[in-house]
Amino acid sequence: MTGDRPLLEIRSLEVVFPTPGGTVRAVREVSLSVNPGESVGIVGESGSGKSTIARAALGLIELPGRIVGGEVLWRGRSLSDEKIARRYRGRQISLVSQDPMASLNPIRTIGVQMTEVMARHLKLGKQQARRRAGDLLEKVGIPEPGRRLDQYPFELSGGMQQRVVIAIALSCDPLMLIADEPTTALDVTTQAQILRLISSLQKELGLALMLITHDLGVVAGACDLLKVLYAGEIVESGTADALFHHPRHPYTAALLGATPRLDGTTERLRIINGQPPDLRSVDIGCSFSPRCPNSTSYCESEHPVLEPDSRGGMFACWHPQNHLDARSVPREG
Repeated sequence: MTGDRPLLEIRSLEVVFPTPGGTVRAVREVSLSVNPGESVGIVGESGSGKSTIARAALGLIELPGRIVGGEVLWRGRSLSDEKIARRYRGRQISLVSQDPMASLNPIRTIGVQMTEVMARHLKLGKQQARRRAGDLLEKVGIPEPGRRLDQYPFELSGGMQQRVVIAIALSCDPLMLIADEPTTALDVTTQAQILRLISSLQKELGLALMLITHDLGVVAGACDLLKVLYAGEIVESGTADALFHHPRHPYTAALLGATPRLDGTTERLRIINGQPPDLRSVDIGCSFSPRCPNSTSYCESEHPVLEPDSRGGMFACWHPQNHLDARSVPREG
């Protein structure tokens, strides 16, 4: 059930990282919103800016990185104010990161790490917080929760550690969960279990979800809407069904061609030739042009912007996958 106002709004976000070789424009003019109860997937290659968007949404961009344009709003309030960001971070908007070992303190027990979050945000007493921690471990599928509370992270498997991270993220009854590559460090079987867990919890608890991944297969059954990110920009957005069956941007089509399928299709996986662009110099033309089979000299000199398509989605491409929404641009003979 969605409300009138989005929980999270990102408006024309720009994030840069100064380096000795020039300024990296990690996120460029990105706008998106997540409504209550909605699931949005952000998909793209490594280095496309996905995790930077997640950190900006939580007010966690670290120096020398900085937001130089746009704004991030949580329920209409700007998260550029660190006091406001601290008030909502962990309480109303929570993060599940890609590496549970980096998220958990190796020298503190699971119980201590879970209860301190609830003591801070919910003002619960020690015993009350411990009971709630045990209930949360049980909810995320961890057996013998009472015993696990007294264990250290290294005593648990990678999948169990990630379940603990999810339980911590849920401990204060958030309205939204940001899952940033939550299955990267796990084996394939455990990945599927964690994805099913996140999806079922999102539906059961009515959470909004932002799921960040490089793998379109991960978001196939978990997200209502998809945003495809390339070189710090959204190049296509729309419903999951539309993008999976009729991608408009060549990059979306290329990602689908590189994704294994389980429907019996025997077609060989395709590679995406070339390399992502240098984000210190991406001002001219289409960023995907050097790798695009549809590219012309016009694409190399003119930068496309996101515009609506005939299905209610958006794409930024001069020569899309079919001609229903093709723009009037010169073609080379």
